[in-house]
Amino acid sequence: MPDKKTGTLYEVLGVKHDAKTTDITRAYKRITTQLASETAAPDARLAARAKVAYEILSDPGKRDEYDKSLRVAATKKPARHVTALIAGIAVLVAAAIVASMYATRSKEAQAAGPLTSEQLLALGESLALPMEETRISGEVAHTGVAVATGPYEMVTPCHTLAAGAQILVGLGAKATHADMSRADVERDICMLRVKDSNDVVAKLRASDPAAGEKVYTVVRMGPKPSQLREGHMTRVIAGAKGGKAYEVVLPGTIPNGSPLLDERGNMVGIVTEPHDFGAGITVALAASRISQTVALERTTLERAQSAVAAQPKTSSGTVDDDAGSAETAPARVEGKPRNVGEAYRKMDQERSRTLDQAVNEQVNGKPKR
Repeated sequence: MPDKKTGTLYEVLGVKHDAKTTDITRAYKRITTQLASETAAPDARLAARAKVAYEILSDPGKRDEYDKSLRVAATKKPARHVTALIAGIAVLVAAAIVASMYATRSKEAQAAGPLTSEQLLALGESLALPMEETRISGEVAHTGVAVATGPYEMVTPCHTLAAGAQILVGLGAKATHADMSRADVERDICMLRVKDSNDVVAKLRASDPAAGEKVYTVVRMGPKPSQLREGHMTRVIAGAKGGKAYEVVLPGTIPNGSPLLDERGNMVGIVTEPHDFGAGITVALAASRISQTVALERTTLERAQSAVAAQPKTSSGTVDDDAGSAETAPARVEGKPRNVGEAYRKMDQERSRTLDQAVNEQVNGKPKR
């Protein structure tokens, strides 16, 4: 985490003075992600300074003026010092305003009490969608539910998915095709990419629920009415493969992938069924597993997007796909894509090295040598 007490706006974001806009954007996203994490201590001042730093340094005009003020301040000439002082005051005022907003939101979040049963049910219905897959054999299997973790992404346990199957999430006319974007078999978390954006996404809880703490899930089984089930946390399963898992007590049968929520609506994990953690118990894969898998996939996407952003642009600002053609481009720099198409192909190749093999091994077992 960059220095949050003193320094220039570049130091606030932890980037060099000659950093590219993509580096500035990436640094700002990293800070906001860390601040949003439940494990990070609230820091309204850093949030405010980071926002101001990003808004100024990502705008070429504002950045140029800010750089000029730094140069003026370095000369220590009284006549020009006023300009730098005014610029500094403006930044501090803006930071104070944003800090006040963050502080207000923090107090509102702390004041918010547990959700009602109706609110938990509505949240669970928004987060989780029934899932089915059409396998290569033609068999249609209902494999549980998938849970929204981002605008176009959902997660579900890997172990019930068949290699090569076509996946649908949702019900009836609203059902939509889903592509698998990452199969993290080690953690038993598969990420799906969906066409339609999810209006509500899960807020992942970083800390473990305490023994005896109330937990909830929403059961969605096809067209049947959704049901809210209340239970409690029993224990963290020690030595669980792929990360933490929880033993919980919940009534009835819980579909695979169902979200496990705390009383404030944070998702502490997803139910896995069937499992090999022991007979007669209900088990949830911890939210920390999901966070790790999601982080891997988003890092892959960011690398591809950064590679695209670094490509030559046309006069209209779009990526020039011809700029890296064999006829016009200089010798290729090893590891650097020539154009947008190659950038995304490289990303897909990286995924394919683990995706099909991982799912096949999960479903059919590792091939014998």
